[in-house]
Amino acid sequence: EQDIIPTCRELGIGIVAYSPLGRGFLSLGPKMAENLADGDFRQSLPRFQVENLENNRKLYERVSAIAAKKGCTPSQLALAWVHHQGNDVVPIPGTTKIENL
Repeated sequence: EQDIIPTCRELGIGIVAYSPLGRGFLSLGPKMAENLADGDFRQSLPRFQVENLENNRKLYERVSAIAAKKGCTPSQLALAWVHHQGNDVVPIPGTTKIENL
């Protein structure tokens, strides 16, 4: 991040922030990993492995505390942070539920 972003800016290349909500982690919290459906590809990702659950919980609590101070959700905070990185940085959030759009 420290090298890539300045290089992209120097070359005039836009930056696309893929999965700015951590594949659902920042919208659902650490319990999300425990509730993934059978066959969900996220089960194979290190972030959602059992050995990372405690670290995920701590991270989510910290982000949630900052979001609460700002009067928003962790998801909104994450998207705002990405947006604040500059006009050349664009987040691509995704959802599986139409009501979340």
